[in-house]
Amino acid sequence: MSKLLEKIKSQGHWQVVIRPEIFEEERIATLAECEQILGKCQVRQRGWYFPHMDSSRLIKGLDYIELETDFPLHPESWRLYQSGQFAFWRALGEDNLDKFPGGSPYEAQPGEWLGVITTLYELSEIYEFAARLAQTGIFADQLQLGITLLGVQGRKMEFHTPARSMGMDCECIELSLPRSKAHRTADFIPRARDLALQHFLWITERFQCPGTERVFRRDQEKFFEGRF
Repeated sequence: MSKLLEKIKSQGHWQVVIRPEIFEEERIATLAECEQILGKCQVRQRGWYFPHMDSSRLIKGLDYIELETDFPLHPESWRLYQSGQFAFWRALGEDNLDKFPGGSPYEAQPGEWLGVITTLYELSEIYEFAARLAQTGIFADQLQLGITLLGVQGRKMEFHTPARSMGMDCECIELSLPRSKAHRTADFIPRARDLALQHFLWITERFQCPGTERVFRRDQEKFFEGRF
């Protein structure tokens, strides 16, 4: 394990694994094709893309490409294997706001909170990326998507702005929130955004939060429209 991955895992973070249901060693013929696929499928909705891509720093291993980025707010690490498996780790931005220029604009300390809208955006990017990978055909008929949110025990889910409120204390009692499901690619691709929203609502329930699907669906729509 690299020092950066150790750093990410020492704080709240996302862990994502997207893979074909059946292992096949070289579903992707070359490492160059791995790079092309990742660049084509990258989600570019915000200033920080999912996943971050920098060809000048890309590492090529035996059967995978890899990139680690120690960006102050969003340290992340990922690998894409020729088998079609994509593994990703990213630290929660909420735990790195002390790296914000001029200091954190929020009163909460690292480990104390989780942003409502940032969580919705992160999940929307993950599912959108998985759908784009599925469209390339590397998963064949079925994919497995596993997403775990780690380091959440005792955190409160809150909005970044006082203009919006959950109306109650929303705190998680679990150490982590793992969720893994198999999907038929033909069904997953057109439903990816809705599945992301349902996953988000699943998380809000485990933070004891009331979730209004209609309201958050509109938040998600605005995100993909670039009006967030």
